[in-house]
Amino acid sequence: MDALGSVQTACRAEAQKIRTHLADLEQTIETLLLERTDTEGTAHSSREEIGHLDKLLVDELKPTFESGRAEIDALTRRRQELAEIGSAFSSLQNYRNARLALDQKQPKGKNIYAGLDLTAARGLCDVIQYMLRAWNFIDNKGVVEFDEKSMDIRIAGKHRQSNGKGLRGFLHGAFNLGLMRYCKARVLPHVGFTLLDSPITSYREGKTEEAEDEAAPEVQSAFWDHLADTSADEQVIIVENKEPTEKARLKAHYIHFYGPKSSAGRRGFFPALAE
Repeated sequence: MDALGSVQTACRAEAQKIRTHLADLEQTIETLLLERTDTEGTAHSSREEIGHLDKLLVDELKPTFESGRAEIDALTRRRQELAEIGSAFSSLQNYRNARLALDQKQPKGKNIYAGLDLTAARGLCDVIQYMLRAWNFIDNKGVVEFDEKSMDIRIAGKHRQSNGKGLRGFLHGAFNLGLMRYCKARVLPHVGFTLLDSPITSYREGKTEEAEDEAAPEVQSAFWDHLADTSADEQVIIVENKEPTEKARLKAHYIHFYGPKSSAGRRGFFPALAE
């Protein structure tokens, strides 16, 4: 009986120990369940925050990033372009230095021009001569020649540079027109148009004394009428203060610009800014 009582006592002690452990386990389980609930709530809040951050990245930060990346790419390309320009300038400076050193070794002398093709020069002078006769600037006996020494034309024995400012500009326009028509007739390279700035107006506003060396009125009229017959495959652009003849206005693309003192009319190629 003593042995049985000892076993019972031990079993009761062990059962009490188990019940204590079960109570502790139930409390631990209850605590873990509470912690799981809290953790699930935190996870849900975290997922919402992550979703909000993802939306922020997509809606706000990604466009800014893309824009910044595009700007960085543009700056990178610009830096490369500047580097290439710097290299080109460096090469140009080296070339200039070499050219300067070479020029310093050359003996001083007068300007040397390439050999003149007399046939070509005569052909060009014939074209200019034809125009000047059509403009009544010279008569049918007047001859245009090319002077090799001055590398310029002579008109009826008078050097172009010997004229005043007005006629020099007028004859310079004749030379440019003649060159275009000479090249066209011989199928030589040319841009196909000529731009003349005030070919028959030699004086500025308030400087009317400069007009004494202008082409005569009958020459100016003949100039306009002759250019009115320019062929369709040529273009002559003239910026001039004086009115063209009626024939020239009718046949040319004529645009009249008005100065700032005028209250009406077109001021220029671009609209005037509102004051």
